[in-house]
Amino acid sequence: MKNIMFRAWDGKVMHQNVVIVDEVAYKRDCFASIFSPNAKAGIPMQYTGLNDKHGEDIFEGDILRNVLNPLVNKDPFAISWDNNSGCWYWYDGEDGTDPFYQSIADDCEIIGNIYENSELITK
Repeated sequence: MKNIMFRAWDGKVMHQNVVIVDEVAYKRDCFASIFSPNAKAGIPMQYTGLNDKHGEDIFEGDILRNVLNPLVNKDPFAISWDNNSGCWYWYDGEDGTDPFYQSIADDCEIIGNIYENSELITK
């Protein structure tokens, strides 16, 4: 069984291991008091269930670069969910998307995320 994990970006800090309620992310340690103004954690990002070549968890919004497979030319690229196809996909900020699988993730490493490092995928 895959772990279902989330993190959230609040505009300044990336919060790990957050709880999602009605599409709003809350810091897990503040969940007992979700009405506190300090409880909201920001924009939620789900764990993809995939790991990079170093075993790091890949989350929605992560930016990766291919370090092993010369056949993959989308470098660097970000990860997002596609509701139409029901799968994770990668995009490089310019020319389309492709499904993202563990076999691809095995050749990649996380180099940032779209909130803290958006310049990495801007063409």
